Amino acid sequence: MNDSDTDANTKAVDSLLNYETVKYFNNEAHETRRFDRSMGRYADASIQAQISLSVLNTGQAAIMAVGTGIVMVLTTMGIVAGRFITVGDFVMANAILMQLYVPLNLLGTVYREITQALVDMEAMFRLLYRPQEVTDRPGAKDLVVTGGEIRFDDVVFSYEPERVVLKGISFRVPAGKTVAVVGPSGAGKSTLSRILYRFYDISSGRVTIDGQDIRDVTQTSLRASIGIVPQDTVLFNDTIRYNIAYGRIGANEAEIREAARMAQIDPLHPRIAAGL
Repeated sequence: MNDSDTDANTKAVDSLLNYETVKYFNNEAHETRRFDRSMGRYADASIQAQISLSVLNTGQAAIMAVGTGIVMVLTTMGIVAGRFITVGDFVMANAILMQLYVPLNLLGTVYREITQALVDMEAMFRLLYRPQEVTDRPGAKDLVVTGGEIRFDDVVFSYEPERVVLKGISFRVPAGKTVAVVGPSGAGKSTLSRILYRFYDISSGRVTIDGQDIRDVTQTSLRASIGIVPQDTVLFNDTIRYNIAYGRIGANEAEIREAARMAQIDPLHPRIAAGL
């Protein structure tokens, strides 16, 4: 049931995040059918779980009812026979059984909730225990940027061992200069930025910034020193101010306005003022 629920939620999120792609290919009905199939599996699994819970609770109730009846009969027989059992003992025995019966009757529901929680915890720990592919070296220091020179020295990289993307790439980006990397789709242009951000570690060679190997510095300091404009336009569901300041959390109002001016989206820009 949990797996089906997760699958349905994943399909819903994917179709909503990529809604433009869904509309490009006119696949709204296809995505609806995929979601309906996942929800159908969830409904079937949920019904089976509820049936098993009902059977369990019914069995528990039957056992407790029979047990209570037997104890009541024996207590009544003891009172009739005068074996030192009073009406107070009868009431006490009934009260004790009721105190046992109520929590035991909830055992099925509690068991189901615990089992569901264990399934979710298993998935969570399976994710947490996955080894981290890119880690900081012991004793890694913060990156110190003096000029900003970037150098790739005989870099070899592959996403999969059988397909090498970069084969001995070497180039230098001098500080303060602009360098363009052009090529067909799949040539590895975006891969260069991913390596520079150290989203992946290279197979061999070196990537340095101002002579410092990026594998010898902390990832946090490395990424804090680089600014990037991604290929896809990404906006958080918040204010324009929040989106501008996202690149530098804690930026003051003057810095945010300056960034807006440089991006030509400030209210005083002629195109914005003209409503274009």
